[in-house]
Amino acid sequence: MEIGCQIIEEIEILQRTSFASITTIPSKSEKKYLGLKILRKNIEKAIGTDILFRKEVE
Repeated sequence: MEIGCQIIEEIEILQRTSFASITTIPSKSEKKYLGLKILRKNIEKAIGTDILFRKEVE
């Protein structure tokens, strides 16, 4: 099991209660995309929108 998965609750608490931006570096075997989820939340927190992963409206 990935360490990030084991401590995700602690990471979420720290991100909600501080200005810190905590992210994980995914391993090549990671299947849950935890690192990308955390990165997406950090971007939204920093600038107010998801500029990397949003789907363009056609």
